[in-house]
Amino acid sequence: MAALSFHWSLIISIVVVVVVEFDTISFSKSEPLSELVTRLCREDKVGDEATYLKNYDRILDTMDRQMAMEGYGTGQMGKPPERLYVFSQCMGDLNGGECMACYNGIKQLMSSCFPATGGRVFYNGCFIRAENYNFFNHTVEPDDIKRCSDGMDPRQEFVETGRKEIKDLVKVTAENGGFGMVNKKTSDVSFYGMAMCWKTLSTKMCKACLENAANTSSACLPSTEGRVLNSGCSFRYADYDFGNKPNVRRTKELFLTITTYVLVALAISLFVVMVSIYVGKAVYNLRSKSKSKGARMEYLPPSKKGMNFLEFNYSTLQKATEHFNDAHKLGQGGFGEVFKGTLHDGREIAIKRLFASGKNQTQEIYNEIDIISSAQHKNLVRFLGCCFTDTNSYLVYEFLVNKSLDRIIFGKPYIW
Repeated sequence: MAALSFHWSLIISIVVVVVVEFDTISFSKSEPLSELVTRLCREDKVGDEATYLKNYDRILDTMDRQMAMEGYGTGQMGKPPERLYVFSQCMGDLNGGECMACYNGIKQLMSSCFPATGGRVFYNGCFIRAENYNFFNHTVEPDDIKRCSDGMDPRQEFVETGRKEIKDLVKVTAENGGFGMVNKKTSDVSFYGMAMCWKTLSTKMCKACLENAANTSSACLPSTEGRVLNSGCSFRYADYDFGNKPNVRRTKELFLTITTYVLVALAISLFVVMVSIYVGKAVYNLRSKSKSKGARMEYLPPSKKGMNFLEFNYSTLQKATEHFNDAHKLGQGGFGEVFKGTLHDGREIAIKRLFASGKNQTQEIYNEIDIISSAQHKNLVRFLGCCFTDTNSYLVYEFLVNKSLDRIIFGKPYIW
């Protein structure tokens, strides 16, 4: 079983190492999802702040479920002019867990704008907005945000690549359900873009918002990074890969899942095979021993099994001779040796150990036993029994002290 434990531990180690090593591979230079990009609060104040906050909390209770299921949510509650409208959405490169983590942070920051009538908060990974009017179908507003980096790449190649990729990003995003990513990487230029429309817009409104954002972003060139946050969409480019690459990440997650299942299944299969081999070997050994013992008993013909002699246990003969100690040896011949032994009841015996085993040789010994046990005479040494092992055969006789034969036959001499 120690071997089985070692193999099982080795298999588990392989599974863990493969999964961990693959999991350490970096697929992109993604940024902190909950990093604040901007926060904008209205200057107007509400009259009933307590009710406004209560309505905000109630709307969030409904939106929490929407965000968990869809990645975006809307809600409205209250009476004009202080009816509250709230919208939130995660970027399309986030998975469910990342989206909820970003949303849980941004909704708390949004509440800090109150008692203002509303505001907007942008994180790298999500967006939230609250207003006292319905903005759900708005694409562009005067307070939309444009940001261009201080870093510049004035090369014509970068500017031309940027303009082309920005134009392509509008098309990709509009055709891809409102979320798109582009990238262009050569030996001299790297350009990455990401855009997203809010789910409350129609396809036509989404494209209009993207075209406006693209024009605004192009105005940032030759800045190495530009970001536009319109009322209905967001648009961003940079000279480094800032996205999470959802397709790659999902492929990675799928690969890890499949690999883990395959390796665990393989480990279990190998473990079952090893256990089966171990159990099978143990059963085979037991059956082999059982067959060996049964075979030795079969050597004795049915007519001889009821004969008047004992079949001694090997352990009995071992104890009688102190494990066949040479001190008890009486003699040795070409086919065996003779030991003197003492049984537990005090009787002395002579044990003839024959170097013979196997069916044929054992059969010959039984034939000898047949002759010896059948010949009964007061002047013959009495045969007591036998014992058989895998390697040797043993014949047990009564022990006679080595002395004058006439005394054994006729007894003590008379004194005249």
